[in-house]
Amino acid sequence: MQGKAFWVGALGLCLALGGAFGMSRWHQHALEAERQRSSTPVLVALRGLNQGEALGPFDFRMSAWPSDALPEGAVLDPAGVEGRVLNASLQAGEPILLGKLAPVGAATGLVQRISLGHRAISLKVSEASGVNGFVQPGHRVDVIAYSVLALAIGRSALR
Repeated sequence: MQGKAFWVGALGLCLALGGAFGMSRWHQHALEAERQRSSTPVLVALRGLNQGEALGPFDFRMSAWPSDALPEGAVLDPAGVEGRVLNASLQAGEPILLGKLAPVGAATGLVQRISLGHRAISLKVSEASGVNGFVQPGHRVDVIAYSVLALAIGRSALR
């Protein structure tokens, strides 16, 4: 009689565990289906991208994004994005926004960063000319005045 009770108990335990496992799988499947229904495919960056870079075919992919957290201006269609230049940097996994893309045909690199009516020049910055580290390579400086006479005086003073 004890053997019969053992087998009935074991069968009941197996049925209870199987039912719990089945309900868990069903619940996970239902949650995943709900997540898929409430998401929108969005174009995201695959790697960190810098301002002025042109988007290549391996720089972005489509990814599911929650519909209720969809950023305004997110690119939903990858057509026409390849070759576009970035106005702002992007981190890996960040959605690509229309506001961060330059107009079609915009130049890449430094030319893209210079606003209309402005010019860019390069200045050689060394430790001596940087006044012991006050001005470092990559710093932004305002040039108030520039003249050929000042350049000639500066060169003669260096000789």
